[in-house]
Amino acid sequence: MSNAYAHTPISVALAQIAVVPGDPERNVARMLEVAQSLAGKAFIVAFPEMCVGGYLVGDLWHDADYCDWLESFNEPLRQASADLGLTLIYGNVYRDKTGRCGKDGRPRKYNAATIFDRGAAPAGSGFFPPGTQPKTLLPNYRFFDDTRYFFSAADAAADAGVPLESVFAPFTLACGLKIGLQLCEDLWCQDYRYKGAALNTARFLTDAGAELIVNLSASPWTRGKNDARDRRIRFVCGECTRKAPFIYVNRVGAENCGDNVIVYDGGSTVYDPEGFPVRLANNRFEEEVLIVGVARPLGDEPLQLTERLRVPRTSDSLMAQKFRAIVTGLRHVEQVNKNPKQPFLIGVSGGVDSAVVACLLERAFGAERVTGVTMPFKHTSAQTLKNAYHIAEALGIDLLTVPIEENVEAWRRTLGALELSGENPAATALAMENEQARIRGSVVLSGLAARLGAVYTNNGNKLETALGYATLYGDVNGAIAPIGDLTKTEVVALARYLNQEVYKREVVPANLLPDDHWMFDPAGVAPTAELRDNQVDPMKFGYHDALLQAMTAFQRSTPEGILRAFLKGSLHTLLGIPVSLMRRWGVDAPPVFVEDLEWFTGMLRRSVFKRIQAPPIIVTSTGAFGYDFREALVAPHPSAAYRQLRAEVLNLPGYPC
Repeated sequence: MSNAYAHTPISVALAQIAVVPGDPERNVARMLEVAQSLAGKAFIVAFPEMCVGGYLVGDLWHDADYCDWLESFNEPLRQASADLGLTLIYGNVYRDKTGRCGKDGRPRKYNAATIFDRGAAPAGSGFFPPGTQPKTLLPNYRFFDDTRYFFSAADAAADAGVPLESVFAPFTLACGLKIGLQLCEDLWCQDYRYKGAALNTARFLTDAGAELIVNLSASPWTRGKNDARDRRIRFVCGECTRKAPFIYVNRVGAENCGDNVIVYDGGSTVYDPEGFPVRLANNRFEEEVLIVGVARPLGDEPLQLTERLRVPRTSDSLMAQKFRAIVTGLRHVEQVNKNPKQPFLIGVSGGVDSAVVACLLERAFGAERVTGVTMPFKHTSAQTLKNAYHIAEALGIDLLTVPIEENVEAWRRTLGALELSGENPAATALAMENEQARIRGSVVLSGLAARLGAVYTNNGNKLETALGYATLYGDVNGAIAPIGDLTKTEVVALARYLNQEVYKREVVPANLLPDDHWMFDPAGVAPTAELRDNQVDPMKFGYHDALLQAMTAFQRSTPEGILRAFLKGSLHTLLGIPVSLMRRWGVDAPPVFVEDLEWFTGMLRRSVFKRIQAPPIIVTSTGAFGYDFREALVAPHPSAAYRQLRAEVLNLPGYPC
């Protein structure tokens, strides 16, 4: 650093902003607003990855005009950097101007970090244009398809026949400070390999003289994400021979990939040179600006943070995080529709699922924008109808009552008058039940939504979605599925959280909430679709929920793995449930366990056709149905290993625990 800044702290601002995909004018206006507010308070302002136009925009990345538009915003940002006397760092697309093509034959595009130092684009390695550092590691898992759209720094180095290290160098600011830039996945490098070691670009940058590492991220929220980030950054910093403070700036808000809504939690953090947090964003899932100072104490000693005290990482409860994630995902709907006064419609059955969704809508948009609809039929119990009225009154939302008896009878007369050859009486009975759901969804809710100009929700939970316990074009409907990635057990846990922590009163009726073993008191209302008298949902709640989570998680369990765990007496540990819950449902008995497992996996497989027609699901797990957990219509034959393990389980006298 030059003498002018050798001992004077330089303030670095981490601008954790909300990014709206496909709306660069709004995003850049927000960036300029934040930059203006920091003039005279900060020296460097860092924004998140792809904050100009959004990140998960699908094949819009193949639209050359869209990419042209995004790159045109570099000039007003450069000018603001000059006018405000700031160094601006942000994420945007960069297109190779030489005409070289990527792996798909299209002109090369990079997910890149851009830096302007008081209006000038500082030089880096010289391999890429001044002020430009492309991303090196391109995620190609879950809902990320970076390799479909972008070329990487590693690709470019390989194509040019130069060592990868040679395309990395810090950007030297006019004041002498040397900044190394990364993008998101570049810090998740432990499992990417180069010359027999982790492909750690922070090590390349610090070896080349970087005094400060800045990582711009668009990293979605998942359970334990902050702890995972901390571990990764400790690894990255620990591998660097030359140490440097690490700045991590992440975004908030939500995006979608069509089938799923992905939520960003922020979590922007300042780390010391050893990779331990010293400053944390306070507002998870919300916009915030952190400012921290950096300075060189004496001569050529390494750069130091003015804040050196390591701070403990604290976390909200998992239900608190999922609640905030779903509310953020819901608000994404009004961004997509560009309607800040968008009304919302919800079918309120009097069950726990619709009760929780009604609460989430009220928290996201306010009671005045939410209208409930209850649609009783002769199978609707007095208690569930009473619950529906209680929920609406407790939330202060309007509630419409639309009896469906006349509609159902009219449809039954119409369909019953048809003479069909080969009619299956059992299938006909089931079809008549499902007509209730179709009239509620396709006639009443869709019709009212059209008249009100409203969006209506899908209230299905993950377990129902998995097992196909829903009617296509009936309750498989709506514009968004707020709880589609929550199991029934999680829905109940969220209901308790809403009552106890959010509302601090009984909004979700207590009669809908079972104990830990899914037992209800005599006044309780067990889960039921109420499509016939005395109907009870066929799921083994708690157990099936845990089984589903294990079989859809990122590190997922297979049916063979479930059988192996049963044989070892460790299935309850794998699923994270007590043995007593297995006994409650009888699945500690080998024949019952095997029969149930095959029913469960069979239903899971046979219901794919419903899931691929379902509305977008807000992601709250590591395996949400949709673009996250991708499925094909296949009928896999049980493997030889499965058949052998099945036989071994059936030879057991009981669950060996």
